[in-house]
Amino acid sequence: MKADIGVADGKAYFSVEDGCGGMTAEELAGRFETNVARDRARRANSGTGLGLVIAKGLIDAHDGTIAVENTHAGCKVMVNLPIVPNS
Repeated sequence: MKADIGVADGKAYFSVEDGCGGMTAEELAGRFETNVARDRARRANSGTGLGLVIAKGLIDAHDGTIAVENTHAGCKVMVNLPIVPNS
């Protein structure tokens, strides 16, 4: 697993890269949507498939962005969140 974290252009960012082998084009296209029954049938020994859906909802609520892409060995999740000054 590989991670990166920092601050740039008024935003905090982090990314996490794993060695899961990547996602299919179909999985990438629907990465922020879920159909629990379909996902469980396709991946018998995996979770509910709600992790990225929940993460996107929380990040959207804070005016941030989240993206997922395949890498050579797995997937990379990238998050950007605006930095709000203390008042």
